[in-house]
Amino acid sequence: MIKNSLVFLSFIFAASPVLAQDCPIGSSALQGPTVYDNMMYDPDTKWIVPSSDVNLRGYDVDNFFLIALINREIERRGGRLAVVFPPKRGLFIPDEVYTKARDILEGSPKQDLLEEYNSIIKQLEDTGAIVPQTYSAFSNLQQPYFQADHHWKPEAAAAAALAVWDALADVGILRIPLDDGGYVFGPQSREYKAGSYARVFNDECRTKIFDESYVYSSTYKTAARNLDQADSLFGDASDENFDVTLLGTSFSAESSNFQFYGALSYFLQAPVENIAVAGGAIDASFEILQTQSELLDANLVVWEIAPNHFPIVSHKLRSATATVLGGCNTSSSIQTISTQSDGWSDWLSVDKQSALVELDTQEYFSGQILVEAGFGEAVESVIIEKSERTPKEDRTSVWKTFVGKFDADGDITLPDSIRLKIVDATQDYEISVAHCQMENI
Repeated sequence: MIKNSLVFLSFIFAASPVLAQDCPIGSSALQGPTVYDNMMYDPDTKWIVPSSDVNLRGYDVDNFFLIALINREIERRGGRLAVVFPPKRGLFIPDEVYTKARDILEGSPKQDLLEEYNSIIKQLEDTGAIVPQTYSAFSNLQQPYFQADHHWKPEAAAAAALAVWDALADVGILRIPLDDGGYVFGPQSREYKAGSYARVFNDECRTKIFDESYVYSSTYKTAARNLDQADSLFGDASDENFDVTLLGTSFSAESSNFQFYGALSYFLQAPVENIAVAGGAIDASFEILQTQSELLDANLVVWEIAPNHFPIVSHKLRSATATVLGGCNTSSSIQTISTQSDGWSDWLSVDKQSALVELDTQEYFSGQILVEAGFGEAVESVIIEKSERTPKEDRTSVWKTFVGKFDADGDITLPDSIRLKIVDATQDYEISVAHCQMENI
């Protein structure tokens, strides 16, 4: 149990851990619980540890069935999918700090975190996607994560990009780097980062945690020379027709300074179309594909999922799967359904071959729509969400989700009815509803 006395002691003894939610300002000054509740600052080592770093996250096995569908569709389009799932920051926190945080924040043994991570990696591999071994890549670094922020350091981003290259080589996809020309790293630059965790303690606990320095190199393209290299699936680095699309959920993937996509350009010697959205979770990056679906036709789709964005439940991946598999065509069953601002719509009967539900609210708004799918007597709930992180030019009024129900073997049962509710709606809506069979499942 977190003890309030720790806070008062922390101001007397510098080495005592400080807890954010018990500080003089604390999260009571905020509107309800925040993601920064239950964080410990260790003054001795300057590490900040949130409870999420020392606790098991959990996950829904439906996630892996959905990723298998995404992988199958990308392969049908002629490309390959690589899922980059880096290990949790807690695995690299020094043991003495981890032990303090585990005891105070009621966490799990570090070995349990590693076992959960390995289980996720194994199930990702079973989807058929290419899964780089980022844990071993990070283990070779002195410290892959910042001490006061949850992001990878640039050297970890580069290690993850090299792990992608290694994983591609393992399955016979060779991109042969050029000796000169092509994509190269530029001079190193030093920057300072104010960690998101540090800002909480500086603002709420009146501490002074200094910005952390980091070094990065930008990547740029020079004139490439032609090479006569050994055959490979996607050609050597002189092949200008190798396309890479990067989906991502973290600042490390989006930011030029953190250079995950720059390092991918270097190791793959290919341009990377980067549509990662920092902090946008899975839905924001995939929403862009509704307006730029051609990005799924790339030779390689790299999907970076930050550890704290891997879905505990499958709602976000259901929307992502529906987006990748496409939309309902003109032969779909299209009906209009009314929702009241204070409740559910009526039940709408759907064809039992309908795997995809596509809703058009006629106007964009961020928020959530609840979909209940009826399977005879049983009802399954799905949440469709739109994020404010989605770039304005890629926002649409169309909401998509996959409504199939998986059994233990991944076989799909489809619903016979649906109904809708817009969460916290301030008006009534007439929603165009399309439901259709997706040929590629």
